[in-house]
Amino acid sequence: MDFLVLIFENRGLLDVTYKDGSGSEHGIYETYKFALYLYALQATGSYYYGEEDNIFRLQGPDGGFHTGYDQIGTYAGTRENAETTSIVITAISSLSTTSRSPSHPSPSRHG
Repeated sequence: MDFLVLIFENRGLLDVTYKDGSGSEHGIYETYKFALYLYALQATGSYYYGEEDNIFRLQGPDGGFHTGYDQIGTYAGTRENAETTSIVITAISSLSTTSRSPSHPSPSRHG
């Protein structure tokens, strides 16, 4: 978790693919990684209400989730797929059992 917190920056994970990926991968956050990050936060008791808001912006009109997004939160030409959608659904389903409290301050890792 320490490493994930370190590479998370407001919208997504600044991993090797984001920083040094080829062509269409460079500068694109991966939706499934963000979903898994939220899932890990929930599993470790580090989740704060509202962190999932950005992930819902990545849902297409037919219900599927796009594979990637850019700094401003647009789909960045990515498509929806079953794998990403299933990971997102698993992650957000786990959040429904999380004790949510809007009064929690946002941790400093979210800058």
